Amino acid sequence: MECPKCKAIIQDQSKFCPDCGLKLEAPPLGTPKPAMPKKLSSKQEIISLALATIIFGILSYVILKVKLDSFSKSILLFIIGITFLILLVVFVIRLIILLPKIIVSFGKLFIKFVKYLIKRPILIVPTFVFIIIFTFLSWKLFKFIEYKRSEKQLTLIQDYLTQVIAVKFYGDDIQEGRSIPEGINMEDLNVKAKYMLSEFQNINSTHLLDSYYLSIENWMASVVTATQSPENWRILTETPDYFDISLSNSKLEDTLVDSIEKVVQLKEFGDNAIETSNKEAMRYIAARLLVQKHWLESLEVSSNPWIFGEDLNVVYAGQFTSRRKRTQCVYRDGGKIVCLGDTIQMTGNIYRSAHNYTVGEASPEQWTGSWTDAAPMIDVSGEPLGGAGITTEEEEKNQLSPTLQAFHNECSVKGGTVGGTGGVKDRLPTTEDGYTCSYGDNGGCWDFLTYSGGRYMGGAPNCPEEGLMPLLPQNPITDLIDEIKDELPDFSDNNDNDNIEEDSWDGTYYVTFTGGSCNVPGFAANTFSPFSEELIVKNNYAGWGTGSDVPIDANGQAVFSFNINESGVYGQYTDTMTFTRSEDGVIVNGQYSITATSSSYGVSVSVQCSGTYTGYRE
Repeated sequence: MECPKCKAIIQDQSKFCPDCGLKLEAPPLGTPKPAMPKKLSSKQEIISLALATIIFGILSYVILKVKLDSFSKSILLFIIGITFLILLVVFVIRLIILLPKIIVSFGKLFIKFVKYLIKRPILIVPTFVFIIIFTFLSWKLFKFIEYKRSEKQLTLIQDYLTQVIAVKFYGDDIQEGRSIPEGINMEDLNVKAKYMLSEFQNINSTHLLDSYYLSIENWMASVVTATQSPENWRILTETPDYFDISLSNSKLEDTLVDSIEKVVQLKEFGDNAIETSNKEAMRYIAARLLVQKHWLESLEVSSNPWIFGEDLNVVYAGQFTSRRKRTQCVYRDGGKIVCLGDTIQMTGNIYRSAHNYTVGEASPEQWTGSWTDAAPMIDVSGEPLGGAGITTEEEEKNQLSPTLQAFHNECSVKGGTVGGTGGVKDRLPTTEDGYTCSYGDNGGCWDFLTYSGGRYMGGAPNCPEEGLMPLLPQNPITDLIDEIKDELPDFSDNNDNDNIEEDSWDGTYYVTFTGGSCNVPGFAANTFSPFSEELIVKNNYAGWGTGSDVPIDANGQAVFSFNINESGVYGQYTDTMTFTRSEDGVIVNGQYSITATSSSYGVSVSVQCSGTYTGYRE
């Protein structure tokens, strides 16, 4: 209690104030003690932490939409990232601590529910029926969402497989001594296959497509190895191995129809390729056909799920090829049109006619004949035979095929023009040529139709996107590094390495990441590799263009670092560069490290990453 005269803090029930001596009146009996703040229950604490994390994430997103200069935004990103990580760690720790109480609470609730049903037997059957139906519908919803996600990923995965199969076609031609475009050799194919493999590995496949993805990834790696050795090339398989996929009969029919439509769409582009004598376009058309043939062959030996009353198909143990083949058919108007086995055979015939045309072993008539035999597939797709047509009539040669005409029309509606490059096309899963529609402000958006029928859209941030590689997920410190990169001045005019004195380190060094690690899962060390692929040295001062370049000492060493100290977040980046001369020229080897630490609610979080890089001066 408090003395009313001198405001000193004194003990309850005291008769006199020990400081001023004032006589105090005794409080009446039964006077309640001041109420203490009520402690949050376990449930309230978990909910509060979860809501705090969600609200902080939403507020962070809104704040980051505010226009700030690059450096301020980079600092803000770093602070938000660390704070969010701390909140998440605190939430998980408290959840683990309170887990026994939560389990006990749910156990008590379940016991009460069972006792309630025992007292009211009439509710037991409806309750269990409800649980079964709810579980069944939840499972169906989950599978539906997974299937829809897989549909989008399937196109992207097959685009990458098409590119590497085209690499194999080129390699086969080189090994067999057939004519290929000038400038293509096995070394070039090795570089392209490596690039496609590295990009492909950025795809996070759905569970449904995991086996398909791994089969392709392993085959791509084999292609990369085979480009370095004729012996390995000779034993390289035509396509990836069989893969396992689980589809109900209804989903298998949907997938079969989708694949048939993809095959039939290629007729028009094959006709165009033959009409224009474009064997390179036909090479990619053949690759797309082989992708579908491989896909269909594995669907034929796919498994049929049994959960919740799905139709059961017997699946034998052992290799995929030992399984009973599924004979799914497509029905229209109550009648059978085409079955899976027939589709595989027809697709194979079309593929062989396309591939043989590219190597000079088939005439245009063989291509036309293969489509005549594939009439049931065309009936399923509902597509007209279309195409520019294989004809010698001059007036028909100048006509655009239906899809290409529609592409031109769509471009006109968007206020664009067909032609040119359409600017830089990022995140494309293909290296094919094709038609580009540039539209939007200053032509900032592009719509790209390849000669083999691939369709992709992208451009500026507000442009529609279709068929592109997803943006790689970023972590907060990555965003910090990226924002600092944007702050760096452009030294492109200072990259001239001519007329450099012998004892000078001046010039432009092209560096590559060589290895590293982080102590926190989800963080990649190469995220923090040097700000640029080019290290600039001018007047023996080295740097990444931050405006704070550091001198190279007499031992050929330079140390670059910066600190962050903001709102309880402490970070340091250090980059040590060592320059040396050898018979091959001047090289640089670097070691870098970054440490970021913060704490909140008694929990401390520390992220530490380090790595190395090397580079050479041109």
